[in-house]
Parts: sequence; structure tokens; C-alpha cells
Amino acid sequence: MRQFKWRNCLLGDYHEQEALHANEVCECPTKEYTEIIHSDLLRTFPKDAWFKTHFPALSKVLNSYAYTNKAMGYMQGMSFPMFVLYRTFYEDDPDNAFNDAYYAFHSIINVVRPIYPLSSTDPCPKMFNSDICTLIILIVGANDMKFARTLRDHTDILKVMIYQCVPTLFTNKFNYEDCCVLFDFILHKSGKVMFENIIRLLVATVLVFKPVFEHMADENILELIATREYHSVYRIVSLAGSIYM
Repeated sequence: MRQFKWRNCLLGDYHEQEALHANEVCECPTKEYTEIIHSDLLRTFPKDAWFKTHFPALSKVLNSYAYTNKAMGYMQGMSFPMFVLYRTFYEDDPDNAFNDAYYAFHSIINVVRPIYPLSSTDPCPKMFNSDICTLIILIVGANDMKFARTLRDHTDILKVMIYQCVPTLFTNKFNYEDCCVLFDFILHKSGKVMFENIIRLLVATVLVFKPVFEHMADENILELIATREYHSVYRIVSLAGSIYM
């Protein structure tokens, strides 16, 4: 069962989960993040009927996360992975969905934490992005040096793609059902393995768009990689599973 696997990966074993269920999450006592969260939520799966009916609960759990992580607060796009977690946990255990999503969200954000800036002058996200960009090119080059050289000429586009995909764990590119397939691939007890799976998905996405990188102008590449309809979750996941790290 998907929910069992996700909880086991992100929350620990049964006894650890029970302890988290018993630990009351601190709710945000202020409205510091309410406006930005509401604004972001309006852009999150807007056509999903289930999402609309759980808007208040999602706002509440995101506010709680932001309040208890004041150094980072709320960052644009966090609503996407939170929705995927909350809905999945809610479907088999509504009573504990809030706690499960709240604590699970910490686990997945910790994996990509350096991509989120702590301030407007924080150099870490840019450095982290550049390192991922270099890693993608190296992995591609292990099997296709010609395409790797092409990617070196498009590093700015690769960096945009990384900023689009990594903070949300690709959830802004797919519908809810496809996002669940992605999380089935990404989630693991080990944060290191989760990060490697994210890199695999990035490399797979680049390989899927290989003809685009090779034959189109930069503005056309950016337009296509930003369009949801051009991202096939099963093709990307299948290819990602074959990438050696």
C-alpha cells in the first residue's frame, strides 16, 4: 500500500508514527504567512475538486510548517508537494493526515534544503544549483559525450529547469496521480538515496528533451520544459530507473 510505504520512508516504523500522532503540532498563532500561502494555494492544482474542499486544512498545515521553521518560513511552490502528501495520507487515515503530512514534509524538504534561500543574499541555492547542473552533465556524458557537450552550451536552461523542478520535487509539472508515481520512485528511508533519485529524474527529463536541446533555440526550450503536457511521468520514471549513479 502506497500510504504504508510513504509513512515508513518518511516517518519511521509503527512506534515512531504513533509517537508523532500523539505529539500535537504547534499551530501558527499569527497571520504572517497566510497571504502568501493562500496566493500560492490558488495556483496549486486549481482544477482538482478534492483540493478545493481541503484548502483550509492545507493552509493550516503549511502555516504550521512555516511557523516552526522560521529561518525559512514559507517558500513559493511548497504547496504542491504538501498537497500530494496530505491527500495521500488523508485517503486512508483522515484523523492523522495533518500530523503525517506535517512531519513527512520536513523529511522531504530536508533532502533539497539547500535549494531554498534563507535570505536574498544567501549564496547556497546558486551553488547547489550549479553543482546539480554539473552532475547532470557528467552523468549524461558517461553515455553520450556529444549530448553532454550540447548541454554545456545550455547550462542556463538547465539551471532554470532545476529551479523549476527541485524545490517542488517535480510536483508542479504533473497532476496528482502522476505526482504519486513520482513520489513512489523518489521516497526512501535514506535521504541520500532520495537525493540520488531526484538527480535520476532530472537526468531522465533532460534525456527525454534531448531533441529539443539539440535542435531548438533557447526560448523554445524554456517554453517546452515549462509546459506540463510535454512531461510524461511514466517515460521519465522508467528512464530514471535505468540511470546508474
